[in-house]
Amino acid sequence: MNWNEDWDEVAGLWFKTGPGHTVQTKNLKILHPGPDAASRLLEAARRNELKEIDSERVLRSLYGMQWKKRDDFYGCMKWYLEEDSICDGNAGFFTGLSLIILRIRFYEHLNPSCRKVLNDILTGLNVWFRNALQYAEFFYPNKYLGDLVCKWLLLEIIGISPEDDFVLNQMREAVSYYQKHHWGWGEHLSDGYCSVCLSELSLLLLLSKQLPEDLRRSYQQLASELLEIEDVFAGGPRVPALRSYAFQAPEEHEYFRDCVTADKPKETTFYNMPDLGPLLYEWGWHDVMPPRKKTQRDIRIPCFGGSIATARVEKDIRLGVMSRFPLMPTAEYSNWGLSWQCFPVVISRGKTDWGFLQWETMEGG
Repeated sequence: MNWNEDWDEVAGLWFKTGPGHTVQTKNLKILHPGPDAASRLLEAARRNELKEIDSERVLRSLYGMQWKKRDDFYGCMKWYLEEDSICDGNAGFFTGLSLIILRIRFYEHLNPSCRKVLNDILTGLNVWFRNALQYAEFFYPNKYLGDLVCKWLLLEIIGISPEDDFVLNQMREAVSYYQKHHWGWGEHLSDGYCSVCLSELSLLLLLSKQLPEDLRRSYQQLASELLEIEDVFAGGPRVPALRSYAFQAPEEHEYFRDCVTADKPKETTFYNMPDLGPLLYEWGWHDVMPPRKKTQRDIRIPCFGGSIATARVEKDIRLGVMSRFPLMPTAEYSNWGLSWQCFPVVISRGKTDWGFLQWETMEGG
C-alpha cells in the first residue's frame, strides 16, 4: 500500500478533497479528517507496515485535534484539522475505535514515544465518553453504541473499578432499550448505520475480556438481530430506508458477512470506519455469529412505538413502507430533523432504479 499517497507533511495527516460535512468545512476544498487518519494507522498496524509511516507524527497531530478546554466537550476529537471547535461529536468514537484497537491489539508494535501519545489521547477520550454516556441517548444507536463500546474497552485497558458501576448500568439499560424499543430512530433499517452498529457490537464481543456473561449474551442477541435483517433483505438495499443518503440510486452497500474475510479490500466505506473485515475474521467472528438466514419474500420488522416496516422482496424488484413516520418526537424538531434522510416509502429495482416518497421543505417561498 502506498502510504505516501495524499500525505501532507506539514499537517502530519492524510488529506481528502472537500467539502466537509460540518458547517465549518462545507466550503473547503482540502480537508484532513481525523477518523481517516486513525483508520490508516490501524490498517498499517494490521499489515505490519507501521515503520513505513511516521506514526508518532500522525498520533501527535491527532492529539492536537483533541479538545483540551475544560467544558462538556473535553477529550472529544475534532473531525477535521480545519475546524476550530467540536462540530460533530461523533468524531470521538469514529476516531477512538481505531485507536482503541491499536492499543489493545498492536501496542507492542509502537515505540515508547508513540505509546505515550496514544495513551494521552485515550486518557482524554475516556473522560469524553464518560460525559457523553450521561445523556443516555439510546435512541441514537450508532452514536450511543460507539461511545458505550469505546468507554467499556477503555475501562478494561485502564482497569475497571467500583466507580465504573455507572458504565455497567448504562450497558444494561442500553441493551434493554434496543430489545424493547427496536432501535429508536430506526437505524436497523439503514444499510450504512446498521453496518456501523454491527462493527461496534462485533468489537465489543471479540475484544472485551471482562464483559459479564449475561451482558455478552444480550449483546450477542443484538448483533444476531441486525445480521438477520441483512440476511432477509439478501444483503440490501433495505426498503423502507431510514437514515440513508440514497437520493439518486440505491445506497452502495456491502453485505457485512461477506466483508469478514481474510483479506478482502472493502469497495465502499461509511463515515471513515476502518476496514475491520480482515481483523474480525482473524479474531474468529464467524465462530461467534449465527449462521445465515434465508432471504424472505414478505418481511415485517418491528420499530419504535409499535410501528412496523413492511416489505415485499421479489427477484427483480422490492417495495417497502413504514406504518407510521416519524417514529418518535426526538427525530423531528422545528429547525432540524431526520425526515430529509429517511424514505418511509421506497421502491427499488436493480442498481439504479430507486423511487421514494419524501417530505419536502421550502425556504423563502
